[in-house]
Amino acid sequence: ELILADLYGPQRLLRDGLLPSAVVLGNPHFLRPCHGVPPRDGRYLHAYAADLGRGPDGRWWVLADRTQAPAGVGFALENRVILSRCLPELFREFHVRRLANHFQAMHENLVCRTGKENPRIVLLTPGPEGEGFFAHAYLARYLGYTLAEGGDLTVRDNRVYLKSVDGLKPVDLILRRLDAEDCDPLELRSDSPYGVAGLVQSSRAGNITIANAMGSGLAETKAMLAFVPTLCRRLLGEDLMIPNVPTWWPGDEQIKEFVLGSLDRLSIDSAYKRRSLLSRATSTVPGAALSPAERLAIIDQLTTRGDDYVGQELVPLSTTPVWTADGLQPRPMTLRVFIVVTSDDGYSVMPGGLTRVSSFADARSVALHRGDGTKDTWVLSDEPQTTLTLFGSPLSYVKPKRTG
Repeated sequence: ELILADLYGPQRLLRDGLLPSAVVLGNPHFLRPCHGVPPRDGRYLHAYAADLGRGPDGRWWVLADRTQAPAGVGFALENRVILSRCLPELFREFHVRRLANHFQAMHENLVCRTGKENPRIVLLTPGPEGEGFFAHAYLARYLGYTLAEGGDLTVRDNRVYLKSVDGLKPVDLILRRLDAEDCDPLELRSDSPYGVAGLVQSSRAGNITIANAMGSGLAETKAMLAFVPTLCRRLLGEDLMIPNVPTWWPGDEQIKEFVLGSLDRLSIDSAYKRRSLLSRATSTVPGAALSPAERLAIIDQLTTRGDDYVGQELVPLSTTPVWTADGLQPRPMTLRVFIVVTSDDGYSVMPGGLTRVSSFADARSVALHRGDGTKDTWVLSDEPQTTLTLFGSPLSYVKPKRTG
């Protein structure tokens, strides 16, 4: 939150030399039209996620930050609902902590940010062709929000409206599941077929709250990981409680020489390219697995365009049992944890998360990008848990209300 507030505001971190200008100004996720435009509610991050991995010594590492539009929360919810219905006895026996309180805190915060008692909240999705559309629809139904694509919204007089058969309905908050660059074809990516023309201007005028704020994806690019430990000491006066994977940005000549001399124990990845939750492809290259021709090509790329890449230490990951055609087999795992801001400006951590498992036995962290399995994650309590759900019962009484 502090990093984004500075980079889209006074930019003291750049002036003081704590961040190279190329990492920010040369970053395609730094949205210049959003500079100097603070969010209406003052919050850049309403939700945050981190990918965690556990090394051989039992120590946990942050593999990646997710600040753009943290994906996976819908899948975690789906896993929990399915498993709780298949194994209800186990849930009661082990006192598994429920996820509904976390989503309730998320909903109350979003409502609070609008300043209205009964606001209209829209979940903005790229549509059915998007790989996460099912999770978007599932989450919108669970929270009771309107699921909308860019074509369902319009901006009139700097206000965002939802198109309906009854006419235009004012929108108070947008829960964004669309990359910020695609949100406004007028001021951002001009060839985007998903956005809403004029959305940046509406935000600039203070007429719409967007969660997370446009431009927040800047903080999740891998180039930023190289500087997070230093920024934490500068901004908070303390070290990171959970360290991130050692990362080096070869935009500096000394760092470039170190990366080139350490290829065998590093992986080479894009400094700015985002990788989606369901991506099967990966640009990560484990240096030790390079052929002579590939090594020469990587060395050439690092020499000529070093600021476009990062070198990261390969962390062997812990494993979890996975059922395969050969029975139970150990597979590397990572855990994506989710945090949301609460209405009192505190934070709520989901008592669980999304565990992802690789379909390969390779225990290095790069293998997880090729995996496609997930597991429900339980946090246990010492006391019985109350049954709470945000799903409305089809038999529940609907209170009538008068509308315009």
